[in-house]
Amino acid sequence: MMQKLSAPKLLISSDGKYYGFPNEDTIAKFLKFNQRPLTFYFNYRHIKNTRWDDDELRDAYIYKTEYGKLNEGIKLSLIPTMLTNNTDKTH
Repeated sequence: MMQKLSAPKLLISSDGKYYGFPNEDTIAKFLKFNQRPLTFYFNYRHIKNTRWDDDELRDAYIYKTEYGKLNEGIKLSLIPTMLTNNTDKTH
């Protein structure tokens, strides 16, 4: 199934408290099967996801990591910038 899922940006929304997410095997499968460039967005920085904030791993598997700010989380836009900045009303 992981071969069928492909996205350049993946949001991982979990603080790891109850279920220990994100699961390391799942992240590893995304790294193995997903397209590049790949960016993981984590809403919290915690012990279960900081292992991916590693320059050697990022260089080897060609990915980026972004972490939410303390008490703010992370904000992502689902609308492409080119659509939100369009001021031309003729179309």
